[in-house]
Amino acid sequence: MTEQAQGDGIGRTFTVASDEMIASLVHSARRNLVVAAPALDDAVVDALISRLPDRPQLSISIIIDSDPEVYRLGYGSDKALKRLHEVCLANDLALRKQPGLRVGVIVADDDCMIFAPTPLLIEAGSHSPEKPNALVLRGSAASQITAATSGEREGEALNQEVGLVAIRHHEIAQTLASLADNPPQPFDIARALRVFSSKVQYVEFEAVGYKLDRKVVPLPDELTDVSDTGLRDQITSRIRSPLKDLGKVGIQVERDGKMLDIQVDSRWLDAERKQIEDEFLYTITGFGKVILQTKRPEFEAAVEVFSDTIKKYIEAVRSEIGQTREDFVESVVFEYAPRWKVRVPKFYSDFQITPTDENIAEDLTRIAQDLFDKSIDFREPNIRIVPKNIAPESVRDTDFKKKVEAAFRKRRAPEALIKSLFEDFEAAPGVPDEKR
Repeated sequence: MTEQAQGDGIGRTFTVASDEMIASLVHSARRNLVVAAPALDDAVVDALISRLPDRPQLSISIIIDSDPEVYRLGYGSDKALKRLHEVCLANDLALRKQPGLRVGVIVADDDCMIFAPTPLLIEAGSHSPEKPNALVLRGSAASQITAATSGEREGEALNQEVGLVAIRHHEIAQTLASLADNPPQPFDIARALRVFSSKVQYVEFEAVGYKLDRKVVPLPDELTDVSDTGLRDQITSRIRSPLKDLGKVGIQVERDGKMLDIQVDSRWLDAERKQIEDEFLYTITGFGKVILQTKRPEFEAAVEVFSDTIKKYIEAVRSEIGQTREDFVESVVFEYAPRWKVRVPKFYSDFQITPTDENIAEDLTRIAQDLFDKSIDFREPNIRIVPKNIAPESVRDTDFKKKVEAAFRKRRAPEALIKSLFEDFEAAPGVPDEKR
């Protein structure tokens, strides 16, 4: 083993397979060099290119996986793939493929390093032997792996296990075209997004349809003359909602395992909704509301209780409406039935219908019910939680972190919690453009 390799940490059994470490092994080879990995990055390709003039004294075997997803996961660089392919063609060296290869192996003479390649989409990768992802073996292991990967030596093909087929030019072209159409995300952004999303999520809390809208509707000509004082307060040439004085209604709700009698109206429900939002949701100015993933179960339980309260409120209001509706219809029939008998509405003669007491009562009932129903609008409530993914644009925004911190500090969140939201942002260093 060379002094360079020893100095780079290859002397350890457990070490880290950084690009620098792999390049060091590549430079140290004198007789035999095997490189097998899902993909390679520029530093390793540079090292391999520098060794090509040493053939045929140096046997070189290179095996990769040319699937575009390999590069989207961040196992290597598409630019490095293009360079490696072109150089191998120019030097009459077969660049071989092994679909699904997810282990890395470097053989440099009698030294062998087996490592777990790092997908940069998931993590930044280690540069310290104290955080190892590789084993360095010597002696017979190197010979065994060389035989399984064949290399350039005659007579070894019978023992070859991987890299049996050379990558064809059109396969490289297809891979590069696929990556051009759907390029990998910047890996530092993707990692930060993944980590942040595991702790925080956008969410919309929608609660609509539980408010009673009151309307004013026009009267038919047959009801424009009224003498009843109470009815006249509601009727001029139009009818005002008979529920204009409806206040709070009594319902039973569960609190801390006990059933309580409370008085509820739409304002009370608005305050209840706001309390849920204030307890669980954080408003990130310009981005929306977020929730801590750890608080989702409590939030959903609170929303379920809120939804149940709304259902009970609506049942109580509808009960009030039912009685008010009956009273209104009865007063309209009582007021207008005698008048219609004296001054028969024109539609009876138009349709040749006899205005009997029963017919008049039925028609007035229908008209009054229709007026009542048109004067109110009580839609079915819609209570739902709409989760949304954190967008990459949010993580890219330079103000995003500051706004998240400001939102959590405004709610007096502990500093330890705020720091934990971003600890992996700094731990995921940016990837230079030329390596993407």
